[in-house]
Amino acid sequence: MAGEQGPTETGEVVEPERLLCPITQIMFRDPCFVTESGNTYERSAVERYWATQAQPKDPLTNMPVLDTSLHPNWGTRREVQGFLDDHPGYVPQGWPDRTVPGPAPARAGASAAAPRCRALACAVLSVLLLCGVAHVLLAEERRPQAAEQAARHREGHAPGYTVELRPPAGSKMNATNEDGHLIVSLPAKGLTSEGLMTFGFSVFWLGFTATWTTGALRGGAPLLFVAFSLPFWGVGVTLFATALKDLFVQETLDLGADAYEISRSIFGRRVGGHFGLVDDLQGVPVRACNGDSCQLVFEHGVQDHIFGDGLLVREAEWLQKEVQRLLNASSAEKPRADRFGGAPPSRDVRAHHEMDAFDHHRHMGHAGVGGVHFQVGGPFVVGFR
Repeated sequence: MAGEQGPTETGEVVEPERLLCPITQIMFRDPCFVTESGNTYERSAVERYWATQAQPKDPLTNMPVLDTSLHPNWGTRREVQGFLDDHPGYVPQGWPDRTVPGPAPARAGASAAAPRCRALACAVLSVLLLCGVAHVLLAEERRPQAAEQAARHREGHAPGYTVELRPPAGSKMNATNEDGHLIVSLPAKGLTSEGLMTFGFSVFWLGFTATWTTGALRGGAPLLFVAFSLPFWGVGVTLFATALKDLFVQETLDLGADAYEISRSIFGRRVGGHFGLVDDLQGVPVRACNGDSCQLVFEHGVQDHIFGDGLLVREAEWLQKEVQRLLNASSAEKPRADRFGGAPPSRDVRAHHEMDAFDHHRHMGHAGVGGVHFQVGGPFVVGFR
């Protein structure tokens, strides 16, 4: 082919372009090809090129290379040797002499496994994170001995009597009194405006976090830098799980004279719950409200057990009175009667959080003007100030 071999009219030797390395533009001495792209380069040149990059890329296509193993291109080596044989005494430009060294042994790329290791580590950490969130959401406490005995006794015997209680009109609560036990069932919330907002925000949050994490992995970022996204994955997964919980999880309160149980179930299958003794309660459960959304807080020792997140104000008031009535009816001892007597306690959650935020900003020297306020714990709130 014209211009590929042989001397020109002036006697100058023209080196075939196909025998020149795309990186150095010097004739190949140790040509090797990249497995993924099939492109051929001078071994030392492509290794130096990859050493300057966090994520190896093909010099011609600029596409990421996961497998950086290099293999001799025997066809190109034979062409180079044939060119030298056709031009005796000619030393290609950039060569120290006419010697064609033997091919270096095929080397498995040291960085070939790095992206896979990063992806594998990220996947393992994500699975551990999901397991941790599931454990928190579906954790189930061990029953105290007294509560276990009472539960076994009730499970083995049909109730002697059952009295249907009447929650406020329009309530979806189902409440009965079975052998002195207050049984209250709350159906799953289903689709609500708050639930849809939480679900939509969680999908957006997870999508943004996934895009950032994928970009960091593709860009060859260090594993420690990629792990920076784990807290954001945790927030997104928690929000997503909360939205699913509102859609499918049912709650049941079983309160007796000696023990109580708050259980959660999905399609009739128990997935978690809390148990406690009535003697360990600080008093009548607190009615905690955030606007029109209320819940009962069982102050059990150093822990708080929540029942009925999302109750309407009148539902929470009615349920709190029923709980107090049963506890008072079973309180023969005066110290216990004193704990469950008096006006049912209540708490304004929104005012409580706003006061805490005010105190925090005051002590930290913040003006509290502008910005975004995130509240984690209790009802999830994202607000703009």
